[in-house]
Amino acid sequence: MTGNSCCKNCGAPLKGSYCHLCGEKRLTIQDRSVSYWFKDTLSQVTQLDGKVIRTIISMMAHPARLSNNYQEGIRKPYLKMANLFLIANLLYFLIPGLQTFKTPLRIQANEQVYSVLVERIVDRYMSVTGESFETLEVVYDQKTTEVSKLLLILLVLLLGLSIYGVFFRQMYLSDAFNVALQFWSAYIIMFILPSSLLILIHSRFFSFGAISQVVFSEWFLSGGTLLFSAVYLWKTLSTFSRKWWHHLLRMSFIILSFFVIFTFYRLILFLVTMLVI
Repeated sequence: MTGNSCCKNCGAPLKGSYCHLCGEKRLTIQDRSVSYWFKDTLSQVTQLDGKVIRTIISMMAHPARLSNNYQEGIRKPYLKMANLFLIANLLYFLIPGLQTFKTPLRIQANEQVYSVLVERIVDRYMSVTGESFETLEVVYDQKTTEVSKLLLILLVLLLGLSIYGVFFRQMYLSDAFNVALQFWSAYIIMFILPSSLLILIHSRFFSFGAISQVVFSEWFLSGGTLLFSAVYLWKTLSTFSRKWWHHLLRMSFIILSFFVIFTFYRLILFLVTMLVI
């Protein structure tokens, strides 16, 4: 059998312009022309841009429709949730200012339920290296910022498990992970990015007074995080509950689980950071 009658990708016999097994297109002379290259490239870029814009708008304005469509199998008009999360993650890597997922060493050692464990590990590290706590703190806080951005996928998995725990009759575990990807993408784009820009503008052009210290404090931003999470998840998951009080109970469980999720995430963040410094 000649090469032209077989798929170049999988070797299956070709019966038309496209392989019936893998979908690879049979290249022709016209496909190799510069004019076709420009048309094909423009088409691919336009299609991708359309999906990106449509997905982000749906994520922001119609979160319930996006999550419901995605679960029902209407996925062609949208980006994959994993790709949306990668875009949001890239923005999080690039933007300065707010570092919501970073926990400094001093907070790890004094304000967490596992702080006793942190103190033991830190004391052992200092006894071996001879470093002071202040020296370790500087190195740790710089490194944990990088590590926190790499561990965002852990938050996706933990939130997905929490969502599945209360919606296991309405969705598969993979559906719950898709909702979690949608949520964290929305959180980065709709909360972290605006907050970071606001902090950056304020620090450049205004002085930090008493009101500013409260508004941009960790407690205030944590409260904003919980409020955003409650409102966005309520809307996103609203189509999966038939009765409002069922939905209220489920949302209460998920929001309360954030304390467990962030506690476990911060513990893993501490352990991984200590391993790489």
